[in-house]
Amino acid sequence: MSVGHLTLLIPAAGHSRRFAADKRPLLLPHVLRKTDRALAGRLDAIVCVLKESDRAQQHTLIPADLQARASIVWLTDAENQGLGASIAAGINACRNSDAVMIALADMPFVEADTLSQLCDLADPTHIMAPVYRNKRGHPVCFGRRFFADLGRLQGDVGAKALFRDYRDSVVLLPVDDAGVLQDVDTQAQWQASLKFSGSD
Repeated sequence: MSVGHLTLLIPAAGHSRRFAADKRPLLLPHVLRKTDRALAGRLDAIVCVLKESDRAQQHTLIPADLQARASIVWLTDAENQGLGASIAAGINACRNSDAVMIALADMPFVEADTLSQLCDLADPTHIMAPVYRNKRGHPVCFGRRFFADLGRLQGDVGAKALFRDYRDSVVLLPVDDAGVLQDVDTQAQWQASLKFSGSD
């Protein structure tokens, strides 16, 4: 990696409406552990954005072995917020970083090699995103140049506008990894995916 400090940011204050239950206890610990292992020694910090109402269950969302290293940002009025608001809230805890890797809590199938390659490419002035079969996926690394823009996101609008506004600063990483596009939105998807998810 060409920068000294990389923070993993996971906006996880969503509602899981399509899942008909809170899917985060199933998926978030897996994403956290997998990413931490893939980037062993290269993550400066871990930041998770959770709902205020999650305080009682935070230990089921953050693995015990990562609780000492993971900072939690509590999103107020989360029921009326969205992904953009979660990113904006979390980015304020990443101000000392040179770049941030934003990973989604419901995308547990990204391969370790993809995470490592994104980490290697991250720098303060570019946006790095994986591409599988001509489709852009997640996670995405943003250099600190873009932190102010990320901090202004609102509602349920994510960071797509930054790809348009800073297209000359976007670096796309072709990968043979369908996991960069695969999320888990429904109970049926979760059940179908269990054979691929492995164990922690």
